[in-house]
Amino acid sequence: MSYSTKCIQEKIQLLCYGLRTNGLVEQIYDIQNPYDLTRTGNVGLQLLIGDNNLVANVPVFNKFTQFSPFKLDNCDGYLMVENEKSGEKFPFQIIQTPRWYKNPVRNGHAAGQYVLREGTGTLICSITDSCGYVAKNMQCRFCAIGKNSDNWDESYANRKQNILQAIRYAIEDDQEVETSINLTGGNTYADDRGAARYNEFISEIRKFSSVPICIELSPPKTNDSILKLKLAGANAVMMNIEVWDEQIRAMLMPGKSQILRDRYIEAWKYAVEIFGVGNVSSVLIIGLESKESAKNAIDEMIACGVIPSIMPFRPNDGAVLENFPITNPELVFELTEYTAKKIRDSNINVVALPGCIGCGACATELDFLNIK
Repeated sequence: MSYSTKCIQEKIQLLCYGLRTNGLVEQIYDIQNPYDLTRTGNVGLQLLIGDNNLVANVPVFNKFTQFSPFKLDNCDGYLMVENEKSGEKFPFQIIQTPRWYKNPVRNGHAAGQYVLREGTGTLICSITDSCGYVAKNMQCRFCAIGKNSDNWDESYANRKQNILQAIRYAIEDDQEVETSINLTGGNTYADDRGAARYNEFISEIRKFSSVPICIELSPPKTNDSILKLKLAGANAVMMNIEVWDEQIRAMLMPGKSQILRDRYIEAWKYAVEIFGVGNVSSVLIIGLESKESAKNAIDEMIACGVIPSIMPFRPNDGAVLENFPITNPELVFELTEYTAKKIRDSNINVVALPGCIGCGACATELDFLNIK
């Protein structure tokens, strides 16, 4: 499918500003996320935006979204997004909620409390309920993970079994098509950055499914942990640097910045060797450093064979930076367009990307690659 520049602009604005709360937003959210699960992924409204039906994960229910110019409306039976500042309107569709969300797992919980679908076919879940940096007050200042942890006490063994059961429900539902699985889990001080635990999940999933799996983790201290992910059956890895400038990283990421930028580059290059070009990615958050610094990051990633995922900074409630300004959508557009051109010129394979990078709901670099 080919997309228009106008439709991509509309999506980027929604990713930056989010949607103001109204009855229609609340209704859709309650249907799509009946358990109000915010720990897994960047949960918002799962929508198809504009005439091109661009998949979008649109933020809602944060303080910054209440100042958004965008609202949802049902206009004579047509679902529309309205920009009250400009008066423009464009259509949207609701991505249907999978029926397996309500399937029971142990301890009275449901599958949708452990695993969510983001976009149109990406299963995403966290194998832990928090982040190791939070306990030491070393969490990234743009992250609200402490606020979003699960509010029930559960052993790791029980959580693991419930996640695996939920994934199995999703994969085996003959009315649904799940194209990939993205496993995340916050950060850890362990040398392997949690790779060993991911391997346990990968091995179990491979007993009943061949669906591609992407693992989201920080660069382990040694490359053998990355190799073990591949041997266990993972298809891709996502090692998110988020901020390129080392001084800003140290200020905003007191725990994670201890993993130096050079180590990211080393780990990316090794991961590309074993997973292949197109199967290694990294999020870059736009709005926390200069445009020049962000471009340097994009250039370096693509030179390594890594796909940059360009996401705007959003001041989510509960983060240290919750009162920081939102990112200018024009800057996000410019840097994403720049990224897409670099990807195209580098002949990086973007045909079948597992995990978040292939989902595309929180970013637009893949949309630019399909532009008219």
